[in-house]
Amino acid sequence: MKFSIITICYNEEMRIADTMKSIYSQSYTDFEHIIEDGCSTDNTLQLVKNCEKLYKNHSLRIFSQKDSGLYDAMNKAVARARGEYICFLNSGDYFLDENTLQRVSDYIDTYPEKEVYYGDAIVIMPNGNELFQTNALPEHMLMDDKTEILSTAGMGFIHQAMFAKNICFEKCSFNTKYRLRAELDWYYQCIDSGYQFKKMNYTLCKYSFGGVSEKTLSATQDIVETKKIITSHDYDVNKYEKTLMNSVSYLRAYNSIYKKWLALKVAGYSVEYFMRIHNVRTVAIYGYGELGNYLFYELKDSSVEVVCIIDKMDKYPYIEIPIIKPDNVEALQRVDMVIVTAVMHFEEIRNMYEGKGLCRIVSLEDVLEELWEIR
Repeated sequence: MKFSIITICYNEEMRIADTMKSIYSQSYTDFEHIIEDGCSTDNTLQLVKNCEKLYKNHSLRIFSQKDSGLYDAMNKAVARARGEYICFLNSGDYFLDENTLQRVSDYIDTYPEKEVYYGDAIVIMPNGNELFQTNALPEHMLMDDKTEILSTAGMGFIHQAMFAKNICFEKCSFNTKYRLRAELDWYYQCIDSGYQFKKMNYTLCKYSFGGVSEKTLSATQDIVETKKIITSHDYDVNKYEKTLMNSVSYLRAYNSIYKKWLALKVAGYSVEYFMRIHNVRTVAIYGYGELGNYLFYELKDSSVEVVCIIDKMDKYPYIEIPIIKPDNVEALQRVDMVIVTAVMHFEEIRNMYEGKGLCRIVSLEDVLEELWEIR
């Protein structure tokens, strides 16, 4: 058997069926599916059993028992796996399409000398909106500079878009003393053990943003665990601490914008209202991170047309409007305003376009601040 697909779940009655459908819709069928449930108290198990009857031609094994957390459950499931390669697709996550496993199988057959294969993922919000696509580093950067794995252990490199040989888990397991960052420790274990990584230039799955490690209250513990892991593997934490300082500044700016935006919405003031005041009918959104995504969906069904998204990454095939690179000045001639959602980079972006005869360029912060003043 080539693949073991592992799904960890607990009280996931709202999402488990869609995840199972994604798995059993695959055109490639040489896999088993292991569901590791943490003794759910809702209808999760009943839905799983209903799906088992519906997809009876597939190899499904269901286990429900208490565990001490996500990584304990992952270790338990790995011990049961019979496939040559293991992939974790948890409840709320989905393969990109029905040919994902076939593409992965073909790629591994073409490049069989590695142990860990990984690709990119589309990150989706809890409401189902597709946020952005990850852009994991190529394998040579991981192997040449091990500190780079710090950036890929977050949104760039996630276990839902990873297929690892079963033998990797015989030597490297998820350390359950870490509640949030055991995956990072596992990546380091693999590199230290000499296992080779290979990036597949495919988008493999849709990953649901909003897990335990992404909740604001977990931020302190995340930092503590990351530092412990880096130190335990004898790596220098200086690079991480520098990155962390930039992240703290970003989060403060982001939280300020988000709180003001939410307060304005409650008070009945929308970004569309700002556009009407300034007689703006067409806009371009610069930056398609979380703020850019929110802005796009707020304006999507309004009287304001979002003509394009400006972003250095152009891998957003699920968006129905054009994605243009920042240097495509000609495309911006068709809009009345460019709204910059890239927190911390507004001055740099405005200076880049200065003197090129473009429309008004404003930051999302400025838009919200003006609305705040007139509310």
